[in-house]
Amino acid sequence: MRLFHRQSGLDIDLTAGLIQYTARAGGMPVQCWIKMSRRDGELLHYLVRQNGKLVSKELLQQQFFADRKNRAAALIYSIWQIRQYLLIADMQCDCLRTIHGYGYRFDAQLSGLEILTTPAVSATPLAEPCAG
Repeated sequence: MRLFHRQSGLDIDLTAGLIQYTARAGGMPVQCWIKMSRRDGELLHYLVRQNGKLVSKELLQQQFFADRKNRAAALIYSIWQIRQYLLIADMQCDCLRTIHGYGYRFDAQLSGLEILTTPAVSATPLAEPCAG
C-alpha cells in the first residue's frame, strides 16, 4: 500500500516505510528518500487503512505503545513525526487531524493524497537519504 501526492511527487511506501520525494538543491531537483521508524511506519499504515474514520488515542496507545511507560507522550511524538513527513506534500497537513479529547482521523483526500495498492516502482532507494 502506498500514499502518493501527484503535485509534489511524494511517494510513501507504507509496507517498506520508505518516503521518496524530490527536493531542490541549488535550484536543481534532487531525488531524496527517508526511512521511517518501524513504529511510525506501522502507525501511519494503520491510520491509512482506517482512512476517514475516527480512531481513539487509547486504542492507538495500546496497540502501538503498550511497551512504553508514557504511552500518551509516545503517541503524540509519533504523530508529530508522521506530520513532518506529510508536510512534504501539504504544508497544512490537513489529512491528519487531532480530534481533541478523543483521538485522530486520517483522510488522504484532504491533502490530495491517493491511496494506491500497486507496489512502488522501486522498493530500493534511488538516491541518497536526505536530511529530514
